[in-house]
Amino acid sequence: MSAPYCQIEAFINTDEFDRIPDEFEEWRYRQLVSVVMFDDTLEDSPASSALTPQQARDLAFSLLVCAEHAEQRTNSWEAGR
Repeated sequence: MSAPYCQIEAFINTDEFDRIPDEFEEWRYRQLVSVVMFDDTLEDSPASSALTPQQARDLAFSLLVCAEHAEQRTNSWEAGR
């Protein structure tokens, strides 16, 4: 990451959705999940993305895996002191 973002928020913006055709060529709507990262000083512009529900689940799982690994490494370092 090039900017020192220190806060992240995820939320549902009811005005943000995908319109996708189904197998009968009719339109369906899919709610998106908004993710925004920003810094406390607001010197850098916020970074944002609209994710599909599956992308949001995948990101959440990846974050949980990384958090678990980081916690294990931290505990290992502290035990080695």
